Amino acid sequence: MPKTRHFNVDKPRVEVLKLNKKYKSLKALAYVTQLGFNIITPVILCIIIAIYIKNKFMLGDYAVILGIIVGCGAGFMSLLNFIKLVEKENKSDK
Repeated sequence: MPKTRHFNVDKPRVEVLKLNKKYKSLKALAYVTQLGFNIITPVILCIIIAIYIKNKFMLGDYAVILGIIVGCGAGFMSLLNFIKLVEKENKSDK
């Protein structure tokens, strides 16, 4: 009786596809988390600095409002930089 070889080609391929789906979902979760931190961190830091300056120099509430505006601007710039980085990564992956 001749020896026959059985190649199970599809099984590893399916496992690789499952790993790619898990990798993509974890990568998307990491992007969302990083995006949240990139937006909220400058806002919080600018508010804290504005409150400190307000109390130190006895300024009005406009200092805090200015800090919020500056923080939102910094958060927006961080968002744009993050989008550019993600687009660059997606182009290099393809």
